[in-house]
Amino acid sequence: MSAFVAVWRREFSLLFTSPIAWVVLTGHHLFNGLAWRNLFSAWQADCRAAATRGAVPALTYADAVIEPYFVGLAFSLVLFVPFLTMRSVADERRTGMLALLSSLPLSEGNLVQGKLASLASLVVALVLPAALLPMAVQGIAPFEPTVVASGVLGVLGLGLAAVSLGLFVSALVESLPAAAAGASSALLVLFFADRFWEPAGAIGFRAALESFARGAPSSASGARFVVVGIAFACLAAWELRSRRVRP
Repeated sequence: MSAFVAVWRREFSLLFTSPIAWVVLTGHHLFNGLAWRNLFSAWQADCRAAATRGAVPALTYADAVIEPYFVGLAFSLVLFVPFLTMRSVADERRTGMLALLSSLPLSEGNLVQGKLASLASLVVALVLPAALLPMAVQGIAPFEPTVVASGVLGVLGLGLAAVSLGLFVSALVESLPAAAAGASSALLVLFFADRFWEPAGAIGFRAALESFARGAPSSASGARFVVVGIAFACLAAWELRSRRVRP
């Protein structure tokens, strides 16, 4: 069995035997279920009001429901992912498990890759069930398979970038609250970057996610998530290596 697979299996087991993962899954799906209900109900009310006037709704189903829903789904990941990543390294350093892992014939790259793969598995469990809601109303509202697929892809990309950033922050500290707070702060800044400073929209997550949620993703938007994910994964591996060789 490769070192990567061994780490992935261990981390995956730890994640799903932790109450934190189940609390996050429950909170995330409740949050997005309520958001979906509110958006869809508001759109239906707008359709009924427009019908009484003999007009058409001000916004299409894709604009009024799907786009804001996927943006909200991504924001939910920004809120909840730090609670999944906070223990990835910080808790192992606090308990001494990281020193034990460092004594094994296991590279920092294998360790980071295995941890990211397990976290990515949980991100999929957070995103895919929530993505079924836009398809559940087929026959009531126009089904937009291309827009839904694009939205799912964008949210998954943001989720993978988020777990990579969270893993790096967890590698920097020993305190779980500090790891969660640090990752949350960084993700919120990245998500709302254009709100703080308009030119920062070029690196902001929300602006990139909106293009996916509209069903018109650009290569630049996708590259933003890929670059952030790879960069923080490399930084996490570098931090682990520097601590191993540090006297």
